[in-house]
Amino acid sequence: ISFSPLMGGLLPASAPSEPNHSCVIPIYNLVYIIHVYEYLQRSGDVEFVRTLVPLMEGILSVFESNKRDGLVAEFEGCWNFCEWTPELTGHEPDQGKRISLALNAFYILALSDMDKIYSILGEEGSRAEEIAQMQKLIAQKFYLHDEEAFTSYVGKRHVSSLVNALAVLCGAAKSVGGDAEGIILDKIVSEKLGETSLAMKPFLYDALLTAGETYKDFILSDILRSFGYMLDRGATSFWETLEGEKQYGGAGSLCHAWSAISIVYLRRIGGVSDAVERKDLLARNSLAVYS
Repeated sequence: ISFSPLMGGLLPASAPSEPNHSCVIPIYNLVYIIHVYEYLQRSGDVEFVRTLVPLMEGILSVFESNKRDGLVAEFEGCWNFCEWTPELTGHEPDQGKRISLALNAFYILALSDMDKIYSILGEEGSRAEEIAQMQKLIAQKFYLHDEEAFTSYVGKRHVSSLVNALAVLCGAAKSVGGDAEGIILDKIVSEKLGETSLAMKPFLYDALLTAGETYKDFILSDILRSFGYMLDRGATSFWETLEGEKQYGGAGSLCHAWSAISIVYLRRIGGVSDAVERKDLLARNSLAVYS
C-alpha cells in the first residue's frame, strides 16, 4: 500500500510516516478493517475495496499467528494502547506480555466485518467458526463471576466500561449465558465500571444500542455532559480527552477526529430535537451540522 509502510506486517499508528518515526498500535490495525467495511457499506466502492483485500488479509494473518491457546496475545515491541484510562494506556510495565480482552474483541469485530466485506464483494469467506470459538474462550478466561463483569486481562482483576462494552459487542457476553449482557449494560450506565474516554465512546454507545432504545436517555445525557463540557469552555474542535491541553504535561490534543464521531449519535438516537428542547449549546451546533 503506497501511503503507509508496513511494519512487521502491520500498519503504523500514523500515516504517511517513515517506520523509524512511528510506532504500531495493534488495535488500530483492526479498526482499519472495521472502517473499510463502513466505507464500503456507505459508498458502494467495490472496486477500490477489492484492492485492499490482500492488505486486510495480511493484517489478520499477523494476529492469527500471534495467538496463544486460541486467543491473540499482545505484541512485543508495539504500543499496546487501548484508551486513556488506567491500565489501558499501554504504558503499564507488563504491556506486550498480556492477553487483552480489548485486543481480542477488536479482532473478532474485524473478522466479522471482513466476512461482510466478502459478502458485498460477492466472494466466499467465512470465519464464523473461529469467531464462535473465540467468544467462548473470552467468556471462560475473562469473565469474573463474583463481579458479574469482564476483566481487562487474563490473570488480572481490572474492570472497565470500555472493555465490558467490547465484550458485549463481540458476542462474548452472550456466551456467558443468563442475563450477563443486561447486567453489564446496567453497570455501564450506573457508571460502576468507570468512564470511557472520548475517542472510544462510539464503541460504548454501540454496545448500549444493542438493547434498542433502553439506554437512549443515558447516551443523550452522556453526549451533552461530555461534549457540552468542551463547548462550554469555548472549544471549536473536539479534544482527545476531557482534560484538554492539560493532558500529557500540557501536550493534550485539542483537535482529535476520533472524538468527533460521537456527535453522530445524537442523530442516530433521534436526540437532536430532545437536546434542542434542553437549549444545550452542543445540540444547537449539532443541529447546524445536520440541517
